Amino acid sequence: MHRNRLSRLGIEALEGRSLMAGDVFAAVEGSLLLVEGDNLDNQVTIAQTAAGDVVVSGQNGTTINGLPSVRFVRPALNAAEVRMGSGNDTLVLRGVQLTNDLFVDLGAGNDRLTTVAAAPVTVGANASIYGESGNDTVVLNSLTVREDLFIDGGIGRDVVNITDAAVVEDIGIFTGAGDDVVRMTNTSSNKVTVSLDEGSDRLEANNVAAATDIIFEGGAGVDTLLAVDVLAGIFRDYKEFERFL
Repeated sequence: MHRNRLSRLGIEALEGRSLMAGDVFAAVEGSLLLVEGDNLDNQVTIAQTAAGDVVVSGQNGTTINGLPSVRFVRPALNAAEVRMGSGNDTLVLRGVQLTNDLFVDLGAGNDRLTTVAAAPVTVGANASIYGESGNDTVVLNSLTVREDLFIDGGIGRDVVNITDAAVVEDIGIFTGAGDDVVRMTNTSSNKVTVSLDEGSDRLEANNVAAATDIIFEGGAGVDTLLAVDVLAGIFRDYKEFERFL
């Protein structure tokens, strides 16, 4: 599984940019969509239209490059890198279509990332999501990933909900210390690994299939597993769970 952060694709560091309160920077640099939040509570939606335009918009007072929203007309996107910064941030992805990688760092704070079921997201290579410290929520609906999906929740009480997801290679979910909840429904992959680490955690898996292995690991603490219609082509292992429903 690929765990390295997405390469900046040769982009030079952005210096001397003065950000207003609640302002998010967005740009297309070559074939990379770059979005960078500040240290306040940013609320951002990244949407791709049927015509191929990419619209980055702010909600509840968040601005984008000092404006309510910014539209990029039919960019030839290869990848996207989103860094929300510290603060309690919200990021929504709607209909985004990438031929290569998606990298999201939610930063410190109690953050939320959502993909919308009515506007599926497709990632042509790897999707990497980092929650950092804080109580983070990651809700992935109608997601297709052509290579690996990697989620690192960081320290805090994290919630990960994955529904109707197809991942061609591997899924790796690592929630870190905290009382975490992971739910997977109607999800397929080559291999699935979920490691809940320290805390009283809960894992619910319903109609989850892997061509090779499924590994569910509770870690330290009193952990609960609910597994229904979990199918592994080669190997299935549940360990360090104290309660089974």
